[in-house]
Amino acid sequence: TSVRHRRGTALSLRIPLAETDISSVQAALGNQGIFEGRDYRGVKVLSDIHAIPGSPWFLVSEVDQDEIFSEARYQAVMISLIVGLLVLLAAGLIVFFYRQRQLGILKHLIKSERQKGEAQEAAWEIGERHKTILHAAMDGFWLVDMKGYIREVNDAYCRMTGYSAQELLTMNVSDLDALESTEQAAAHVQKIIAQGHDLFESRQRCKDGSLIDVEVSVQFRSSE
Repeated sequence: TSVRHRRGTALSLRIPLAETDISSVQAALGNQGIFEGRDYRGVKVLSDIHAIPGSPWFLVSEVDQDEIFSEARYQAVMISLIVGLLVLLAAGLIVFFYRQRQLGILKHLIKSERQKGEAQEAAWEIGERHKTILHAAMDGFWLVDMKGYIREVNDAYCRMTGYSAQELLTMNVSDLDALESTEQAAAHVQKIIAQGHDLFESRQRCKDGSLIDVEVSVQFRSSE
């Protein structure tokens, strides 16, 4: 009978005791227990060496390390693949939610810009309608600042006084009022600011030097 894996070795195979990395040599030396080394083929094995009670013999059970670790390597590869897939999935989810968030922000910005544009357009339309109404009105109208300087005037007031709009926009109400001095006009402005409105009779000075009697209705509106 031949030794497994080697033909013609029955009762003729010899292994020197100096080769202590071979499990059968460890048994011959009287060692017992788990041993990691080589078998007679030179293949790496994991051995379990036990003495047989009542005899000089030893029982050596060997398993190839490749056979033992193949399952561990397979499991390690599978675990690595699973972990890699989970990492890729997590990265994909992060990218997906990041893009969704960026898309939401972009949509919000677009909506805000659209609403801003619509508000500006509506404000422009209101302003144009306001100008149209003022310039079409039969009564004279002007808008003055806190110091009494004219900032806006309609066509009716231009016709009443004989001044052009460009001329009136360089003037102060005290330049037109024939009843109040500059100091009185300034005090009157402060009174209107304090009470918010006023209704009074005045006499306006026209460009040709003539005077016209007018009834003035004033409303104060803060710019804040």
